[in-house]
Parts: sequence; C-alpha cells; structure tokens
Amino acid sequence: MEIFVDNLGKRYNREWIFRSLNYEFKSGCRVAITGSNGSGKSTLIKILCNYLSPSDGTIKFIDGQKPVDKDSVQLSFSLVAPYVNILNEFTVSEMFNFHRKFKPSTFTTSEILEKSSLQSAADKLIEELSSGMLQRLKLSLAFFFESNVIFLDEPTMNLDLKNVNWYEDQISALKEGQSIIIASNQEREYTFCDELINIEDFKP
Repeated sequence: MEIFVDNLGKRYNREWIFRSLNYEFKSGCRVAITGSNGSGKSTLIKILCNYLSPSDGTIKFIDGQKPVDKDSVQLSFSLVAPYVNILNEFTVSEMFNFHRKFKPSTFTTSEILEKSSLQSAADKLIEELSSGMLQRLKLSLAFFFESNVIFLDEPTMNLDLKNVNWYEDQISALKEGQSIIIASNQEREYTFCDELINIEDFKP
C-alpha cells in the first residue's frame, strides 16, 4: 500500500495547522512524524487514516497498481491512538475473536494472548483492564492481525519499561512489507524509522 500526499493542509477556523505537505509513503516504509505537543502530528495521522478530511490538497491510496477507494481503505489499516476506543463490553478473548472477523491473523487467540502477555486477563472485561494492559491490547490488535499499514500515535503511552521493551520487540518482528507510520516526540518510540517528517516544518 502506497499513500501519495499532494499539497496537503489542515486548518481549524482560520488557523493553518500545517500546509503544503507533499510526501510519498512507499510500501514497507518506516516513517516518524515528529513535532512538539499540539503541532499537528495526530491531525496528520487522522488524515492519512481517512478519519479526518484535509482542508487543502489530496491524498491517494494505491495497492499495487490499483487505486483504493477511500471508503474501503481503512480495512487495510490499523490505528493505535489515545483517541481510538474499543468495545468495553467484550472480554479480552472476545475482542481478539471479534477483530478476526475483519482482519485475519496467522495466530490463534491463545497464541495472541501469550504473545501479548494477557493470558491472565483473557476473561476480563476490557473496561476492567489497567491502562497498561489496555494499551498492550490495542497494540496487539495492530501487531498480530494483518494490515498493510500500521499507524501509531504515542504507542508507549501508559507502558512501563518492561512493556516498552515488549513494544520494541514486536516492532522488530513485523514483516518487512508492512508500512509503519508513527506520530511521536519520544525518540525511543521511533528508533526503527528511516524517514522523518517534522510537521512544524509545514506550519505557515
């Protein structure tokens, strides 16, 4: 999956958050979107995911040689972000089984529970999870199910050092063909990236 951004901009009322952004996110890319708090990193992630419309410019999604319709492109994406909620009335196991209906996985639910160290919480309701467990669950839904592009926004939020190490291990294990686009101002979260976009460079 490739994402082509042409003259992209976003404003709220009369204030431009960023403008005139041109970029080609190639298949298998590892890109970090950096910038200070409130600079527009999350806004750009939302636009790239097709959760938010730009105020200016265009964005195209290409899979192989074929354009992908904006209405269906989200099936190719995974997004882990503080503003993305999941169904609290499910147990952890039920959430993994439900997610499988939309995105396949090469792992069984038991294997995912083990890989995410959530075996002890398998039958817990999601609303009963600690903040660290909830973040591990969100990351597991991205890491262990098939997606062409994984978007991460502050992915180690609420993770202790042990689980930050777990996050780094899972990033290293992802397939080469998967693209990872991460919004962060913590360098440790994106050391694996070989491309950087400082969103503040596009502030008018």
